[in-house]
Amino acid sequence: MKNIIKIAFRNILAKKKRSILIGLAIWLSLFLLMTTDAIMNGAQKQVSKSYVNLQSGDVAVIWENTKKVKNSDPSRLLAIQAFEAEKKDQNQQAISRLETFVKDHSEEIQAYYPTIIRNAQMTKGNTVDTAKVFSLTPQYQDMLLASETVKMDQGVLLSDQPYSICISADKAKANHLKLGDKVTFEAITPDGTSKSLDFVITGIYSNMAIYDNKYSFMSYNNAKELFDFESGYFDVGRIFLKHPDQRGRFAETMDQYLTSESPILRAESSEMASSFFTNTSTMLKASFEVFVVFFLCVIALGIYSTIKMNLFGRMKEFGTIRAIGYSRFQSFLIIFFEFYFLSIIAMVAALIMVVVLVLIVGNTGIYLGSGAITTVIGGERIYPVLKVGDTILAFLIITLFTIISSGGPGLKLCYQNITDLMLKRQRKISLFSIFFRSIFPGSEPKSNQGKFIGS
Repeated sequence: MKNIIKIAFRNILAKKKRSILIGLAIWLSLFLLMTTDAIMNGAQKQVSKSYVNLQSGDVAVIWENTKKVKNSDPSRLLAIQAFEAEKKDQNQQAISRLETFVKDHSEEIQAYYPTIIRNAQMTKGNTVDTAKVFSLTPQYQDMLLASETVKMDQGVLLSDQPYSICISADKAKANHLKLGDKVTFEAITPDGTSKSLDFVITGIYSNMAIYDNKYSFMSYNNAKELFDFESGYFDVGRIFLKHPDQRGRFAETMDQYLTSESPILRAESSEMASSFFTNTSTMLKASFEVFVVFFLCVIALGIYSTIKMNLFGRMKEFGTIRAIGYSRFQSFLIIFFEFYFLSIIAMVAALIMVVVLVLIVGNTGIYLGSGAITTVIGGERIYPVLKVGDTILAFLIITLFTIISSGGPGLKLCYQNITDLMLKRQRKISLFSIFFRSIFPGSEPKSNQGKFIGS
């Protein structure tokens, strides 16, 4: 085996121009594959973090009206008028049972944030715009900032100043607003009446995904007053667990408890609450991977022809190798290792380049612009993340690639007669015949008559 590897390396170095061209083609494909994986990992992480921390939590507590909305609807936990105000007694009983459950399972719960999230109208002078009120508590604010789900551009996210709000940089720019400006919020209360309150802008947060730029963060008490909510009411309750991997079981247990007396309140894990946010990035990453693998297969076909022509010119060399005692299998291993090592070298070079790229832009991010693209990547910037699993996948793909590229030509060459190899006479060899004889020794399909190519 040691001599076989030496011969393979010698052949790589002997044909430098060919090796460089093939290596560059493989390097480009692997670089695209691993870069795509790193970018889509970043998008997946960013979308997931934003979705869990701002919409669902590990477990989402929702009202029965929200439960009726399909979980494929991206606005399921955003554009809601959750509870029915006329069911006052039933609602209060459901809230009481929820509070009891949360208290009884406090050892499993990291935090619970009942949140008011409703549409309102923001006015400043003659400028009118829609806004989505998002209530915060000091603890919830700390979590959003610590996890970098929300990043501040100016001011603070939640101010101690009464009737203060924090809006996105996008909202501030579109409405020509700045810190210290006063705006009026007008909202519709659960009983259908209109109510308005004046607020001061004390914070502007950096742009996120286009659907997250609509939030106007304010204290829970201010949101409660604006919408005239009674004590305990909320639109979505977000539960964060000490062990997030237990969210499925926890949500199922909680839902059974809540619905044992009334279907008013329900519990769902983050995966169940929205298939859109949990599946879109994964599917997009898979689509990109399929494209790159297809591109790699196209290159494999081109390299197949190159290998075939190259091996034809080296028939005498392999005839000599066979003549001095190397078996067909050993001769094939020389061909296989020659292109496998070339592929591994290209993969290592591509991996180094991708790691350097991730280290450089992993903290600063890659700016991709605003607009619709932010719904896919979760923000205006994307922060690439390279996973070990992606490197293993690239290794498996390159192994398969080498087998596809070198397998056919290599086997056909190795199964030539030694005399034909020395005289550079190439017979037609059926791969089917080779496999047939390996299974049924001493037999050979009539289709393989061993005619010379060109005769």
